[in-house]
Amino acid sequence: MKKSEWNDEQLEHLLSQMPIVKDNRDPREIYQSISSKVKRKKKNTWIIPSLATAAALALIVLIGPSFLNTSFDTSQGGGNQESSSEDINMTMVTDAPKEENGAPKMTTITNDDSANRELAITSIEEPASYVIRDYMDKKLFTFGVPDPMVHTVIPVSVLVDWSDQSHIGLLPDVIQKVNDKLISSEYNTQFPLAQYTFTEKQNEDGTKNIILDFGQDRNPESFASAESMAFWGAVKETFRWFDDTYKEIEFHQNGKQGVMIGQSGIVETSYKLEKAGKRAYFMYVPFENGRKFLVPNEVTGKSSTFSDALETMRNNIEIGSFVLQPTILQSVNFEIDETDSQNATITFTEDTILENSDTFVFMIEAIMLTAKEFGYQTVTFNNANIDFIGSWDLTGVENTVPIAPNPITLD
Repeated sequence: MKKSEWNDEQLEHLLSQMPIVKDNRDPREIYQSISSKVKRKKKNTWIIPSLATAAALALIVLIGPSFLNTSFDTSQGGGNQESSSEDINMTMVTDAPKEENGAPKMTTITNDDSANRELAITSIEEPASYVIRDYMDKKLFTFGVPDPMVHTVIPVSVLVDWSDQSHIGLLPDVIQKVNDKLISSEYNTQFPLAQYTFTEKQNEDGTKNIILDFGQDRNPESFASAESMAFWGAVKETFRWFDDTYKEIEFHQNGKQGVMIGQSGIVETSYKLEKAGKRAYFMYVPFENGRKFLVPNEVTGKSSTFSDALETMRNNIEIGSFVLQPTILQSVNFEIDETDSQNATITFTEDTILENSDTFVFMIEAIMLTAKEFGYQTVTFNNANIDFIGSWDLTGVENTVPIAPNPITLD
């Protein structure tokens, strides 16, 4: 066959000269017209297909060789385009982030068949977490920070790179960075212990004491009531999160142990650290629509149980005009088995509907931290309508309690 002398530009020009076919009728009118004709007996149906076939053959004769040459050149230069597209999709699925149970996270993959063939990926992110569950090769610090009006103490936690220095050795630098962060508008407060020095001493039994020195420029006897409350709140909440080798804090000034703090008239020599103590966790939001924090509040009564604490977490805690908000929804009902001193079991009722959302993550993590306060190592959730809330497994397995609340990052 003689090679066609038509080039691409000539073909495009020829096609552009063809008349434009346009139907100005209403779409419903067109549909009714077609419907009525379909119902009629078809006559001479061979004529139109025959004409169409002839026209198609004529068009192939004109442009076929040019089209085949173009297609061949493209395939030689670009490789197997279909195979390449499949490889991209396989990579995206393989590399997709996975849940803790090994299943890939929900991912929507959309192929756009436009000229650019862009691949758009939209991942459904997990709700945020408000606790630290593992710190691997990091060191953990948790600081008790009073709110600006000293109504409550907010524990905030930071992870820093591992160092051979002890926690006390790293403390001054970490405190300074934390204080800079807290003074920012997001938190609107500061750490009351930022101006003191800390050292440690080794006891004969292998434990350690922390030495807090007020220095020469501070006069702790002059502390007003709010300043004393902020100091004690920060001391108690900060150092209870240190590891078990630390037993006491000693108060020193001018090289001597024993300091009067505030106008109580009592000389304080030391404070024995309390690691946990019947606290329930509530929600504190410093600003409207701002970040929310998990905040512990002591459950009154020596005989208070984990069940009692969870019941209080359904309601506000009001301190004058200051309010800690509930963390357990009124619509969430469950039974608690506390017979195992190491593991608490929570069984949801049939009418309880749980969701994998931020609100429910906050609730579960408040429950887990409260369990930690009452001495439990793990919590088991049964009869949930979903398997996971955030990274928490609700399928009847034991979840280890968190290490610390309210992680923040340092600049």
